[in-house]
Amino acid sequence: MTDRQLATEYPPSGEAAYTQDLADRLQAKIIKDNPTGIMRRDAHPKMHGVVKAEFIIEPNLAPELRVGLFKEAVTYQAWIRFSNQNGTMQPDIKGDIRGMAIKLMGVPGEKILEQEQDERT
Repeated sequence: MTDRQLATEYPPSGEAAYTQDLADRLQAKIIKDNPTGIMRRDAHPKMHGVVKAEFIIEPNLAPELRVGLFKEAVTYQAWIRFSNQNGTMQPDIKGDIRGMAIKLMGVPGEKILEQEQDERT
């Protein structure tokens, strides 16, 4: 057994090559799926709408759930995007799984992406 530090990443050997292969495959898929040159998202490309919302972290949230974003009782402004799951555009009459993504605004704290350190989303 090896010594491991908490909050430290230990990537497997070859991870960079696997990651590059995945990125190359996704890029090829996006190009293949969008022959007109108009690039759409690789997942959930057909949007049904966006709504403005409030994301409320309740004050009575269980203590064991009060970590990270959920540590404090606060209300964030948010945008919710509704979409189809299918990777290709198709009529709404066709059965499909629906997707929903939430983007929170005004979130303080350290950001993972180096180029977005000052963003509050």
